[in-house]
Amino acid sequence: MPEKFEPNIYRDSLAEQLKEVPKEERSEFLEQAKGSPKYWEARNRRIEARQNEEEIDDGLGVFLKNKTLYRGSGDPGGKRDGLKIAEDNRSTVGEGMYFTSQAKDATSYAYERSTNSDKIPVVYECLVENIKLLDLRKDENVKKILPEFSKILRKLLSDPKWALFTADLWSAIDNIEEGKVGSGNLQQGVHVDDALFTEYVKNLGYDGLVTLEGGEWIVKEHDTYLIFDPKKVKVVKEKKIKNVK
Repeated sequence: MPEKFEPNIYRDSLAEQLKEVPKEERSEFLEQAKGSPKYWEARNRRIEARQNEEEIDDGLGVFLKNKTLYRGSGDPGGKRDGLKIAEDNRSTVGEGMYFTSQAKDATSYAYERSTNSDKIPVVYECLVENIKLLDLRKDENVKKILPEFSKILRKLLSDPKWALFTADLWSAIDNIEEGKVGSGNLQQGVHVDDALFTEYVKNLGYDGLVTLEGGEWIVKEHDTYLIFDPKKVKVVKEKKIKNVK
């Protein structure tokens, strides 16, 4: 069983180590520490304790007055130039910018997206304010909103423009109507066309959604916050990550 990470113990240990470092070297020591996943996880826990989510629409959605989210990437420079959606061609539940609430998962994504390439693992700490998200972390909410989406998919079966995607449409329809789609496998009912489900959720009055996913490779089950409009996201910090240990 892996050792449980204790943020307070980590911060106290870091402070003790800093005392042993000559004054002229402390700045460099701290910069190196800020490149470690443990530093980000400890920071994450401290910020998270001051934030919450307000249930709205009888639990169907959540309102985020201010929420810190994290994004793992292989592309540095986002704080200066703005975050780009380009690497999300692997998107799973809609169009937009993908985040997680846990820094440790973002660091894993940063590593995954830079392995076997010339990219650099980087974590972005971002802030979203005053936005409404459809809460699809709950199975009951998934069951509430997907039947209407299934009707939209059925109408597309007779549209010649969708002829090449008939098999994908039927797969999604069957998954939804047979009750196979829940909070942990949302993409099996919506990943026919990213723009299609995004528009559906927007029409319900939301700026994005939050769900649960299984992750890629080294990333375990985690929450996914999808924000449709990148302009609603402010990059607070950007830091290159040394490793994921």
